[in-house]
Amino acid sequence: MSTKSSLKRARQIRERNVRNKRVKKSFKTAIKKLELGIKEKKGIQELTPLLTKAISLIDKAAKKGVLHKNTAGRKKSLISKKIKKHLAK
Repeated sequence: MSTKSSLKRARQIRERNVRNKRVKKSFKTAIKKLELGIKEKKGIQELTPLLTKAISLIDKAAKKGVLHKNTAGRKKSLISKKIKKHLAK
């Protein structure tokens, strides 16, 4: 028989897992939309809001502890680099 505290801990883990998956899915989707925009050779007017949204979601994930702050920084740096490379063409 499980203790009351172990049952509570298991419930908390399940809830956090669902929350973390939701947050991860949101910023991954934003990054994919941005990369799709780059592949479709969109201009700066179309890419700027996508970049802003992606960076915002990555920062929120880092703030909530879903991503480590260095991982968040690396992801933001990589997508910014992709945008700059695309716009330089």
